Parts: sequence; structure tokens; C-alpha cells
Amino acid sequence: MHKLNILIVVFVATLVFSGAADSSDSDISELVRAGILCYSKGNLDAANALFTKAIKVNDQDYVAYFERAKLSELRNYADDAIGDYSRIVAVCPEYFLCFQARYARGVLFQKKVKLDAAVNDYTYIIKGTGSSKGILANAYNNRALAYNRVGDYQSALADLNRAIEILPILVNAFYNRGATYANLGIYNLALADFNKELQLNPLSIHTARYKLALLAFGSRDYNRCWLQLFTLMQSGEPVSKALLAELKKQRVKEAGEAKEASVEAAPAAVMPVPPQQTESPGQVTQAESQQSMKTLDEEAVVLISK
Repeated sequence: MHKLNILIVVFVATLVFSGAADSSDSDISELVRAGILCYSKGNLDAANALFTKAIKVNDQDYVAYFERAKLSELRNYADDAIGDYSRIVAVCPEYFLCFQARYARGVLFQKKVKLDAAVNDYTYIIKGTGSSKGILANAYNNRALAYNRVGDYQSALADLNRAIEILPILVNAFYNRGATYANLGIYNLALADFNKELQLNPLSIHTARYKLALLAFGSRDYNRCWLQLFTLMQSGEPVSKALLAELKKQRVKEAGEAKEASVEAAPAAVMPVPPQQTESPGQVTQAESQQSMKTLDEEAVVLISK
């Protein structure tokens, strides 16, 4: 239902800008309306056929291009969607629909890890003057993700600050800025942003886990910190390279201290036991992993309920 509302709003808003006046434009509008109706009833093939027919009648019906692109996204035809968005971007006058097309295309480029292309689309929106506050804030947020991906954390931080300034209720921006602070090793500010994100979205398990990892690191409970980060990475969430490096350093240090303590405590008359191969700081044992899976969700639920 949410996507249907977006389609209808886009159609009504952009029709005002399309300047429909002659009879052929009116016919095309009816085709697009019929396509939206088919979409709302779940008849995606018929909707696609109607949008395509509208385009054949007039290849400058950019509303039809946009609706067909959104439908292609829904059907996981990303290249087809990018093609339709590119058609709008190439020839459509600079009004709201053009910014929507650029934003949607940027998201698809980002999903395909074509980061330069995505950044170009977001930058165009940021420098323009015709986008809505929501699209502008999300363009900053998404461009920050691209910067984070290539390790440009300062640029990412600047974009996220701007996104939050424009739209203070943009929940994802607080999580992303917290993760950026963690990438920079500024863990107190990362915790502050994770707290804010949890206030806005109390059911964010990923944020709760990241927060628990930072709290565990601060209390020098490095094993628990690793278990939290390990679970985040298993779910596909990127985590701070700086934190991982520091955690590895501390775990190696703890392993060395434990080895020295065991040698010092060994009786002089007894031959020391040959050292076993120690676990890599970047791995967890099967027992640790199983125990983590049993307790992490419970801990996260407790945390976000506070």
C-alpha cells in the first residue's frame, strides 16, 4: 500500500508540471491512470503494458516512464528501471519529477555498487533547487554511505550532519552518523547517535547490537564486544574498521598476558604443557558463536526496552 500511495502522489504532482493540453496528452493520462489502477489490483503485466503503450503514443510522457521504472524496480528489473529514469533525466525539464528520477536512479546505482554514478546523481540533487526536503536529506544520507564505502569518513560525516539538519527525524542518518563516528574512532559520539536512533526507532536490533559492542569495548569486555560485531557482520552490516583493529590488538594483548600468567603459575618441577594453537582474534569458536546466537537477541531486546 505504501508504494501505491507513492505512485499516485507522483502521478498527481507531476501531471501539473507536464502541461497536458491537447487531446493526445489527455489520452496518455488516461493510459497512465489505467496502469496505476492495474498496479493497485496486482496486475503488474497489464500495468506495464499500459505504461508502455502510453510511451509509444507519446515518447515524451515522462510520467509514464517514471511509473514504468518504479514497476521495473518492483519486479527486480534494475537495468530497465535505470533506462527509464535516464530517459527522464536526459530530456525532462528540471522540475520535481526529474529530481525524483535522479534520486531513484542513484539508489539503483548504489545497489549495483556503481558508486561514482550514484554520487553524481546525489550531488546533482544537492546542488539543485527543485527537490523536496525529504529527497534532499536522503540524497545527503545516501551520498554519505557511498563516501563511507570508500573510506572517506570526513566527507560522510559532513553529509550526515547536513541530512540531520535538513530533516531531524531521518532515523537512518543517526545510525549512519554513529557508524561513521565509530569508523573515526570517536566512540562517545557514536554512542550518542545510536541512543538518538533508538529513541526514534526503538525496535532497531542492529543499532542495539552496535551500542552493546561499544559499551562492552568501553568496559574492556572484548570477547563480548567481538561477539556483537561478529553477529552484525553475519547479518551483512558493515562495522568500524578502527574498532575491529583496536579489538584485535586488545585480544592479542589479553592472549599474551594469559599465556605469561599460565607459565608463571606452572610448578618448576613439571614440564610445561606444549602450547596449543591459539584462536585467531578475528574468529570465534563454535561454542562462542552458538552462545552468542542464544543471548544477543535477548540482550538487544532488553536494551531497546530501556
